[in-house]
Amino acid sequence: MAKTASKLHVAMLPWSAFGHMIPFYQLSIALAKQGVRISYMSTPRNIDRLPEIPCELVPRMQYVSLPLAEVPGLPKGAEATVDMEFDEIPYLKVAYDLLHKPFKDFVSSHSPDWVISDFAAHWSPEITREHQVQLMFFSVYTASTLVFLGPPQYLTGEGREKARPTPESLTSPPVWAAIFPPSVAFRGYEAAKAYPGFYGNNTSGITDSERAARLIRRCQAVGVRSCSSLFHSGWGSVIETLQHGHNLILLPFIVDQGLNARVMVDKGLGIEVERREDGSYTRDDIAGALRRAMLGHEAEEIRTRARKAARVFGDQKLQEEHYVTFGHMIPFYQIPIAVVKQGFGLSYVLTPKNIE
Repeated sequence: MAKTASKLHVAMLPWSAFGHMIPFYQLSIALAKQGVRISYMSTPRNIDRLPEIPCELVPRMQYVSLPLAEVPGLPKGAEATVDMEFDEIPYLKVAYDLLHKPFKDFVSSHSPDWVISDFAAHWSPEITREHQVQLMFFSVYTASTLVFLGPPQYLTGEGREKARPTPESLTSPPVWAAIFPPSVAFRGYEAAKAYPGFYGNNTSGITDSERAARLIRRCQAVGVRSCSSLFHSGWGSVIETLQHGHNLILLPFIVDQGLNARVMVDKGLGIEVERREDGSYTRDDIAGALRRAMLGHEAEEIRTRARKAARVFGDQKLQEEHYVTFGHMIPFYQIPIAVVKQGFGLSYVLTPKNIE
């Protein structure tokens, strides 16, 4: 018999970047409000920098500190991507992978019902399977980004070599996403950085694409967080800006930000700063984007759409219900029709055996 929410124990395992840890914290808070017992796992310094757990939730939610090992190349005291240069992040992945031992000890001794893991913990499926714990992959990237990158068979091996042989292959929508507008793809200068970052070998000995593929293949469920300022188009920033109904002025730099920017422009919610083929731009390009987003008929149309979007993104009760529904799906494996009818930004995917 499935457990009720009040008897569930869920362990959260985010990647060590605040753009990942904060969404995991928000999910933890929402589940704890419904009576789920939460063990949020991270390293000591990251925990010190996360928001305090609300007093009323302390009986149901706790931070669990996992010691981060010192590894050559990792700056002293660095425990999150914000603490280092971009080219030093692979050393953080080396240290992060060494968390598998304290994580395994925790699962063995505390027997959580579910582990909700980020993409980086490619070793979590083996541990959860050994201890008969259910595993969910929670993506802080949008559903459109995951679809663009493709299913596991196109993330590694021959499938990847055929579908994504070069950085140029990221500059147009893939064959499995024919419904994508042609504009929703990486620009050449973005692909030149994104391709080696996602598919390329690094110091940790495993590519990011392989990490994601292992988790998606072996988990029991996949959850996707899809729910006037100038910013880099990270999905968390998109959400925060639309909560206030502001027009988006988009200047993407890394990872999924370019795809997010294209989707928002396609939805008529913002203006992307024009850039040259090498990715360069000038203050005049920024000024031009600001004028387009603030003045004239085009700006007013964007403003109207942004205000409508704010009714969803700014509705705290709706966001809480989003996560509440998430909490009920965990014990019962149900896909609530209300998610689709109410337009919630949540995708839930089950393996064939669970669907049966």
